[in-house]
Amino acid sequence: MKLPKSYNVYFLALVSTLGGMLFGFDISSMSAIIGTDQYIDYFNNPHGITQGAIGSALAAGSVVGALFAGPLSDKIGRRDAVFFSCFFWIIGTAVQVAVTGVGMLIAGRILNGITVGVCSAQVPVYLAEIAKKDKRGSIIIIQQLAIEWGIFIMYFIG
Repeated sequence: MKLPKSYNVYFLALVSTLGGMLFGFDISSMSAIIGTDQYIDYFNNPHGITQGAIGSALAAGSVVGALFAGPLSDKIGRRDAVFFSCFFWIIGTAVQVAVTGVGMLIAGRILNGITVGVCSAQVPVYLAEIAKKDKRGSIIIIQQLAIEWGIFIMYFIG
């Protein structure tokens, strides 16, 4: 599938870093959810290893995604690797929305983590490649700012 080309670096940076904001939302959403009565009742008050597995599933998926990010982007390109990884985010989110148990929640978070790993490794490099050298630093920082803003906004929502 051939994707359309855009030459506006700021637009590409904005679109590319939306994943960073989703990453920030996902990191802080668990801290907002684990104390709710609905979560405690639905998952039978998970604690210890179970809660640790739920919380760390995103990080586990991130490791897997980061390991595959380099070879994947070498094969299909950075832009297409980020595009392809978004399907893992959609599937992972669908799994979490349809969750019927702890295993499904962990699986959905792992799938989302794969996207986080790929995007965390490839988006800054992609942005550095498309930006002119005098704008490179200001373009690359957008990714980290998006992650931080995602965390910040979700803490206020949650």
